[in-house]
Amino acid sequence: MKIIVRLAPIALSALLMAGCSGMSNRKGGEGPAPVAGSADTSGVAGESRYGASRLGTPGDPLSQRVVFFEYDSNEVTHEGREILLAHARKLSSTRGSVTLEGHCDERGSREYNIALGERRASAARSILTSAGVSPSQILTISYGEERPAEMGVSDDVLAKNRRVEIVYR
Repeated sequence: MKIIVRLAPIALSALLMAGCSGMSNRKGGEGPAPVAGSADTSGVAGESRYGASRLGTPGDPLSQRVVFFEYDSNEVTHEGREILLAHARKLSSTRGSVTLEGHCDERGSREYNIALGERRASAARSILTSAGVSPSQILTISYGEERPAEMGVSDDVLAKNRRVEIVYR
């Protein structure tokens, strides 16, 4: 019994340190940069809690409703630009409207991620408006890290959470 009593504080300390290790870099960006040599998963489209229809069909940019972003970036990729331009053509011809929802992975502070999600949504908005969509047709909102597409900390999961979702209203 004495051994258990003596080891309990050590075990508790180890658990607390392990639980906090994922939060050690919460001040800037979406956290530490991905490990060199890791697979590039920035353009991953797959199943999520939103379902495959939200992510679209590969090869058909209009059917895709999610634009993915690189780590700690609001720069729209070439693939993302193609998706947005396809939606711009549709919005220009139908006069429909969309909400651009900016999202981040769980790394970084809540405040930073809200701002980064807003910059991502604004970057998507800029592409739509430069392609002729009226600003009145577009609403932007940032959810930061609050609405992950998937839960977890693998590179694939984190990549799926760095996104702007195009939601028709």
